[in-house]
Amino acid sequence: MGASQQDKVTILNMLEYMGAWQWYDSQVEHAKGTTQTKKKKQVGRRGAAIAVMNRIQEGAAHCADNGSWMRGVGRITLEEDECGLSLMRGGESITARQRELQRRRIHMQLSRGQKLCTQIVGKLGLGILFDQKIWKYTKSSIANIDNMVKRILEDKEHKKLLDILEPQLKLLIEEGTPDLAAFFENLVDSRLVTDNELRELQVEFPLESRSLPDATLDTAIDHLVELVSTKVLNKATPESGDTVAINGSVELSCEIFNRLRPGEWLDSWTIMALMQISDRPAFVKYDLSIPLDESGSDGQIRPIKRPLASWAKKIAQHRREAKDDFGEACPLVYFCPINHGNKHFTLLEINERKQVICHYDSMADSNTILGVKESRLAGLVRGEFKNLRYSYIEVPTPQQAKDDDWSCGIRVVWNFRQLANDLPIREQDPKLMALEMVEGLQASVEDRTMIRYKRRHRVK
Repeated sequence: MGASQQDKVTILNMLEYMGAWQWYDSQVEHAKGTTQTKKKKQVGRRGAAIAVMNRIQEGAAHCADNGSWMRGVGRITLEEDECGLSLMRGGESITARQRELQRRRIHMQLSRGQKLCTQIVGKLGLGILFDQKIWKYTKSSIANIDNMVKRILEDKEHKKLLDILEPQLKLLIEEGTPDLAAFFENLVDSRLVTDNELRELQVEFPLESRSLPDATLDTAIDHLVELVSTKVLNKATPESGDTVAINGSVELSCEIFNRLRPGEWLDSWTIMALMQISDRPAFVKYDLSIPLDESGSDGQIRPIKRPLASWAKKIAQHRREAKDDFGEACPLVYFCPINHGNKHFTLLEINERKQVICHYDSMADSNTILGVKESRLAGLVRGEFKNLRYSYIEVPTPQQAKDDDWSCGIRVVWNFRQLANDLPIREQDPKLMALEMVEGLQASVEDRTMIRYKRRHRVK
């Protein structure tokens, strides 16, 4: 199991597909009663489905490039290989071709969601989402799915395992992590594992209170590099200068993967890449980290005047884009990593929904948390965003150990992932945090949302 650190991204994708299908199905049913043909007759299921799909694509036209997030449908990407189509046919406009590709992509996502809702999860329960073959199941024919469901229902031990896993999945969604101790206990009580098998599970999937061995994280990163090499770059090993993009992100060097190894300090671009692959609602926005200081020609670190001014402009841009997309002012939540002297990263949040500004610092001064002493950032925020009139809070945050001088970056990403989905921030081994990020990157390879970055050449 160990889904708190293994392939949580896959499970969230499955739930996203299910939610998309349920939303779409309800919209089609609604359209059957409200949509008419040109001859003023009520449309049937097919006509209603076409009308809903047209409205979805009209909404998508307001979204950004590949990888945009659409309410009720999720992230829309135009993937040539998965659709099996080239981008252009003779005589077709790019816009028309992109629309066709997009429609196929949406249909594919909805088909997966329908299979999950009506057959796979509908008959076996949520526990089946932990199955390592879940992606394969969603791509299978209806007949193959029926056979798989029948086999599992006839296997009493398999069905008992799925029943045990279901509450663990609910914990994963509601609290961000399953209860491995309770899961192991349930396995023993149900006589599904021997004592030796239980010990093997406890070694492979350590409880969160335990420290993850360095070798486990290193092995996962080696596997990630191998996946990127063979499936994205089409070569044996990455070379210097090889770059990728995730969900239409900016160019990312393949060197970022090794920055996730134990003891390595993350840089701004690695943090940005990890935030990019994090699941989040459409109203959550994020930006590249902001440095509070700069190095002068003499090598001395000096404070930057109004370092948050550039972020204030980006926030204004996010607001304009949200208004264009939704037709009205939509309260957003903004996150931005803060770089302190190129030695430490923290996370700053401006929440328009709760009208509060929060700062999360894994090396906070205790007097600052208690309100006895004002932090430097608090003064900068007050000066740049005083017009918001929001309260400012130094939020108590799990702290780095005294001998830990590297995990601030991974903690920033972890905190962002939790907060963006309204989940609590808990104490966690930073190597377990890094492992979850690595597996998120692995999922982006398998999901084909990570691609080789192609530089665009200017037409002369």
